[in-house]
Amino acid sequence: MGQHSRRKTGLHDKKHTPTPETSRQVLTMTGYGITQEDIATVLDIHPKTLRVHYRRELDTGATEANVRVVQALFKNAVTNQSVQAQVWWTKARMGWRDGSDVNIGGTNTPLNVSFRWADATPTLPAPEPTPTPAAPAAVKWIDIEAEPNKD
Repeated sequence: MGQHSRRKTGLHDKKHTPTPETSRQVLTMTGYGITQEDIATVLDIHPKTLRVHYRRELDTGATEANVRVVQALFKNAVTNQSVQAQVWWTKARMGWRDGSDVNIGGTNTPLNVSFRWADATPTLPAPEPTPTPAAPAAVKWIDIEAEPNKD
């Protein structure tokens, strides 16, 4: 981009030099979903200059933000025992669904299914005593890997 086009767009004539702070800003804004045009406006640079100097930040910002959110969600589900986080995880990551999501038979009317947990210690009737079977005859084990006796 020549001097004329820089003046036409209203951008400064000085050359842009990335700093650790501007790199962090671009990474953060990209993670938040801010457009490249808007990020360039905040930094007061041309969008092409943004892409030249901050390619890595633009490519990884959204992924790094997703990683942080998933880490927080996982911590809430596991460490903090958040039932909401656990339910979200089972639905989004494990494919579980609510009973109201069940549709059987190809109709447009879903079948409402209710589930309930079984008692942890069910009460079962005592089993009837069974007669003790006779002891089996002695079994001779044969080693099939051993070579036959050549006596």
